[in-house]
Amino acid sequence: MNTMSSRKESEPSDSAFPAPNTLRHQCPVCSRLHYVSTVRAQFAYGRQLACSPDCEAERRRHSRAAYRRPHTPVPAQPGSHGTLHLVGAHDQQAALCVTVESTEVLCVRKAVFRSGGKSVGILRVAPVPHSSRVRLFVGTTANTVEMIMLAIMHAVSACEFGRITRN
Repeated sequence: MNTMSSRKESEPSDSAFPAPNTLRHQCPVCSRLHYVSTVRAQFAYGRQLACSPDCEAERRRHSRAAYRRPHTPVPAQPGSHGTLHLVGAHDQQAALCVTVESTEVLCVRKAVFRSGGKSVGILRVAPVPHSSRVRLFVGTTANTVEMIMLAIMHAVSACEFGRITRN
């Protein structure tokens, strides 16, 4: 009768020589460094992957608990210019759609908030199916659309703009 022998799983951070097609990630739960294949990292869309199924379950438990927490607004102090007040839904006059590579999402986000500032209302990211690209949706005022588009073009090597919707 054959029995399965239990094998000790090696610590991902103990590996002195990682496989050639791997990327280094840090577990968001236990902060342990581990290696992830480039194919798996591509589907992470920029976020760090958990190192084990137990850590992934803990991460999901925390994110579900965050949905139940009441949001407490931070009151703006008069005279403080450091707080970023996003434009409300009733003030949005235009919506812009941008498609970029998933590795350049953070560059685009930085460019949008640096150029648009207080006029940016919505920034939503959605992956493009069967591709390594993502689509960003930006809601803003009509007079800042051109400035945001120029900032995005300067920030990334290649992008594709969709239809600009004006209210």
